[in-house]
Amino acid sequence: MESDYRCAKCNERFNTIDKQQLILPCGDSICLSCFEPLLLPQESKLVCPVDQEIIIIPKKFKENVQKMLKTKNNMLWILCQDHVDIIAEYYCNTHRQMICHQCAYKTHADHAKKLDHVVTNDIQGFCERALHRLQERKNKLSELISEVEELNLKEKSSTSDSFIKIFRDVQDQLIPHMDKAQIREVQLKFKEKGDADFNEDTLAVFNITNEHELLLKQWIHGEEKAEDTKFELLYKATRDTFSAQKMHELIDDKGPIVGLIKSQHDQVFGGYCSLGWKSAGAFVEDDKAFIFSLTKKTKHELSQNKNQAVYYDNGFMLWFGYDILLYNDCNANASSYSNFGNSYQLPDGMAIGSEEANNYIAGSHYFTVSEIEIFKVTLPE
Repeated sequence: MESDYRCAKCNERFNTIDKQQLILPCGDSICLSCFEPLLLPQESKLVCPVDQEIIIIPKKFKENVQKMLKTKNNMLWILCQDHVDIIAEYYCNTHRQMICHQCAYKTHADHAKKLDHVVTNDIQGFCERALHRLQERKNKLSELISEVEELNLKEKSSTSDSFIKIFRDVQDQLIPHMDKAQIREVQLKFKEKGDADFNEDTLAVFNITNEHELLLKQWIHGEEKAEDTKFELLYKATRDTFSAQKMHELIDDKGPIVGLIKSQHDQVFGGYCSLGWKSAGAFVEDDKAFIFSLTKKTKHELSQNKNQAVYYDNGFMLWFGYDILLYNDCNANASSYSNFGNSYQLPDGMAIGSEEANNYIAGSHYFTVSEIEIFKVTLPE
């Protein structure tokens, strides 16, 4: 029974560390932690915490418990995350996890021979070495903070060599722990982020942030050129009407475009075409075209039917393969649809034609649209 493996006093599971099972002379079982405060040096009797029976504690029993307590207090234990009553005595370098012997030969069996056996001395040694190195780093950072504060408060002048030393020390300490966007903060010449092109109305209507805009620019031109990429609003459906003819009038032959679409399910998605948009009725190949979900923050490049990247037709609105197809007056009818996977790459494990695939982009296979915004995309020389 489950209760047989739990302390009768605290009801926690027995383990081999602080919750070791002790069978009292009266026959009841409690854990080492619960028994410890009851063990008085000069007393040979105690009241059983389980049934209140007065019991005699033999001298040998008391000595054994004292040894167990001494061992427990002198050891540093790490318990397995999945088996909390078992010591984690192996380190898996593959998954960067501490695991017990059960995990080692079950969930980590395919690389069990590569596991490192870790004993208490290893853990204590790591802590001592880590504390030494962390203290060194703390001292260095404290000195550096004082130097930068003095410089910032103009408490003393600095020679160019002294300043460059501080500058380089700051970079050496911080850059290894910063992402690309943060590194510019510790450059001598601070470059402001490129001005955001999505206005407050766009952000509010699509329920997105400037981070979504930056992500979209990175998808189009890569991280290095994202901040130089510019978006210029050409068409807004709720302002310019949901007319395909009006949309073509405003976006055709203007160069590369990216379109944002919001369905009635509040899904925000769209597509990018590097060739721009036209009215001639034809499928066009564009190896740089892709569709995306800003709601899910996923980009989907062409994977098949690449000659059907986009379709130009002045009777329709945006048409990316058969993955996204917007009909005229798509706010007033549910003819628009998404057959995701026809041309553009599905997420791993998703099958073309499945309900999951058809619902992924817009929230349903057929849908209505509450807003469309189409932007001209430029990258200044």
